[in-house]
Amino acid sequence: MGLRERWNEVAADTAGTPAYWSLTATNAGMRRVMEPLLASLDPGLVLDTGAGALAFRQFITGRSGLHYLACDLAHTHPDLNFVADGTNLPVRTGAAQTVICSAVIEHVPDTQALLNELRRVLAPGGFLLMTVPHVHYIHAEPHDYYRFTEFGIRHVLERAGFDVVSVESVGGLTAHLSTLASSAWLGLCARPRLLRALALAANRILVSLCCALDRRLDRAGKYAMGYVVAAHPSRREHDS
Repeated sequence: MGLRERWNEVAADTAGTPAYWSLTATNAGMRRVMEPLLASLDPGLVLDTGAGALAFRQFITGRSGLHYLACDLAHTHPDLNFVADGTNLPVRTGAAQTVICSAVIEHVPDTQALLNELRRVLAPGGFLLMTVPHVHYIHAEPHDYYRFTEFGIRHVLERAGFDVVSVESVGGLTAHLSTLASSAWLGLCARPRLLRALALAANRILVSLCCALDRRLDRAGKYAMGYVVAAHPSRREHDS
């Protein structure tokens, strides 16, 4: 098993638990931006498209008025509600109050088709929460097609009929360098389990330090690892 496969094993084993969000400075930055957005969701159906190992479920389930539904292109987790292509979801029009689409758009050749489908299933006034990569190694090859700047993701969302509420950067130059280090370190120490536990504890210290440095040194997000985007379906689209 190669280093990347061992790192993927650690990530998969911790997804859906608090430990997942301290694996890398990028993960920690994602949680810092996403958690308050998820805490403010309106009641209704929360559809997690491309849910993978259900990393966001812990912030939603058990909250009054929210119903979490997860899908992915493949059977990535035993608790998935259904398997479906994000460009053709078996969900009725306007059914979802919130759609989460994290680390998906870069793997879909036809971004317009994906965004059109997400807009279709969202209720008027609904909320799209999307994460997109800016700096990331090639992964899930050969189905890895795109990277986005803040301006690029705004453009494709607005073209697809969304009003962008916010685009917040995740990570910076320190996060970029430390994420590579964390991935290699945890991959090397993936087994046995005792070694992994010690490596995770040491890695949490590195992640905390790097997040603090990025907040001080790269406030403008010029070296962002990615972005968290919040958007609503355009009222003009619903009125037309």
